[in-house]
Amino acid sequence: MSAKVKYMAYEFVVKGEYTPVRNKFEEIIREIQDEMKPEYTFQFSLIGSGRKKLITKEIGSNKGFDFDYNLSLKKVAKGYDSAKIIRENFFKIIQKIGKKYGYQTKDNKNAITIKLIDHEKSSIVHSCDFGIVEDVLDDQENQSQKNHYKRQECFITYLFME
Repeated sequence: MSAKVKYMAYEFVVKGEYTPVRNKFEEIIREIQDEMKPEYTFQFSLIGSGRKKLITKEIGSNKGFDFDYNLSLKKVAKGYDSAKIIRENFFKIIQKIGKKYGYQTKDNKNAITIKLIDHEKSSIVHSCDFGIVEDVLDDQENQSQKNHYKRQECFITYLFME
C-alpha cells in the first residue's frame, strides 16, 4: 500500500506587495511599544525569511504570506515579570492594537499571531507572528534567548550560533 504524497508549490512575494505590509507591522509594533511603557520596554527584530527578503506564499493556497518578529524584552517592571503575566499583557495590547488595524489575534503555542482575513474569499491575506523573548548570557557568556509562552509557565531556550 503506497501513501500519496502531496507537493506544495511556492512563489516569491514581490517587494511591492510585501513592503507596505512590513511597514504596517512595524507601525503596529511601535504602537505596542508605546502602550507597554513603563512596565515593559523591548526592541523588535524581523527574523526568518522576512529578514532575508525571501518571502514566499503557497500557490493556490488561502494562507497568504507572513512575517515573524522577535520582541526582545529589555526592561520588565517588578510585579509584571512572570512568564504568564508577560504573555497575557502582550496578548491584550497586541489584540487591542491589531483590532484597530483590522487584524484578528490568536494566541499560539510559541507566538502571538495577527492575521488579516478576507471574509469574502475565506482566506488569510497576510499574518505576523510575534515571539516574546529575552536575551540572556549563560555562565560562559554565550548568548541565547528565552521565549515566553502561555501553555506552560516556563521558558524555552534557543541557542544562537551566529
